[in-house]
Parts: sequence; structure tokens; C-alpha cells
Amino acid sequence: MPSLPTQWSLLRLLAGLPLSVMAQTTLVSYTFEGTTIPVVGSSLSTVTWNSGGLTGYASPFSSQGQALSVGNFQVSEYYQFTLNATGYGNLVLNPFRANGSGTAPLNWRIATSLAGLDGPFAEAATFTLAANSAVDSTTIPGLELGAGADNNASIVLRLIATSSTRIDGNPAAASGTFRLDNISFTGTAIPEPATYAVFLSLVALLYRHWYRRRPGPARSRWP
Repeated sequence: MPSLPTQWSLLRLLAGLPLSVMAQTTLVSYTFEGTTIPVVGSSLSTVTWNSGGLTGYASPFSSQGQALSVGNFQVSEYYQFTLNATGYGNLVLNPFRANGSGTAPLNWRIATSLAGLDGPFAEAATFTLAANSAVDSTTIPGLELGAGADNNASIVLRLIATSSTRIDGNPAAASGTFRLDNISFTGTAIPEPATYAVFLSLVALLYRHWYRRRPGPARSRWP
């Protein structure tokens, strides 16, 4: 019969195993401090864009450091992120920061492909850009990528301008700067079969120990 310290060790291990399996992990994190290479997950994600405008790094958000700043965005143009989520599920694009110049497009959508760059792309969310740097007006809500993204090496996400309406309301066609910061993706590790085997073995061991020690009338010993 296990000693009391051993019992507690087993209980701690049993309690911690599901939590370690289900804990959210940061797969990719972009801070755009003078680079478009992620500070976490540099081999799992890339960012590109097709606006053709000037590219730089600005500091438009209070106490936030630098942000990626790309000019000349017009309707139908986009930022594009690739993501290799092999071995992970429950994937989430976390809330991020964004704003634009007054001449930038006002309306945007987030579209995702689970089959690489050729799509198809499905709309996942919409948002509007603001021209100022107040936190409440520049934080874009995140979203869950769905079960189809689990263990998927070919995820593509685009932030696409959907109209020629400008942020400043001027009737001229939109063509301006989109500043972007703090893009990150999180997920949970998909357990290996051996992890489930260890978990079930611990459950069986603890149940056996409880069964043999529970009070009650005499009973046959469980082998």
C-alpha cells in the first residue's frame, strides 16, 4: 500500500496532469520592435502585406513600444499571417492593437484559410480602425480559429480592407497607413497517446487504493 507521502505525490501529479495538458501556450507573438520576426514562434509564422506602401515602425500607442506601420492601404489590400499549429488545438488570435492615418480605410475584416495561401478564405470577424491612440479605440477583439485549425500546418489569416471609406470621412478614396501591434496566437498542446495512458493508470491506481481503504463490511480484496 502506498505511504502517505507517496499518496500525496500521486494526487498532485494526477491533479496537475490535466491542467498541464489544457494550459494555453503562446505559439507566436509579434511585438514589432523594429522587426517583423516574431519574438516567440519565429519558425511557425510569417507576416506579409500587399499594399505596396512605405514600411516602418512607429510608436502610436501609449507605453506600448513600436508598431508595424505600412502605408498606402486601399480597398481589398491586406496584412497576411501564416501559422503552423501542428501539435496544438483550441487556437486563438488574441486581442491586438491597430489604428490608421485619417486617409486609411475605415472598415476591415478578418478572413481565415485552413488550406494555405490558395484558400478558400472565410470571414471570421469585422472591425473598424480609429485614427487616435486611445486604448479603448485601438484594441481589436480576438477570435477563436475553430476546430478546423487544430493540428493544422496551413493556417492563413488576413486583415483585409473592405471599403474605400476613409477614417476621416473625406469622400476621396481611402489610401493610408495601417499601424499594427501585439499580434499573438495561443493554443493548447494536443496530448500524445502516452499522456492519456499515464493519466488513466493514475486514476486506476488511486481508485484501487480508495477501494481497499474505504470503510464498510468485510469484502474480498481487489487484486
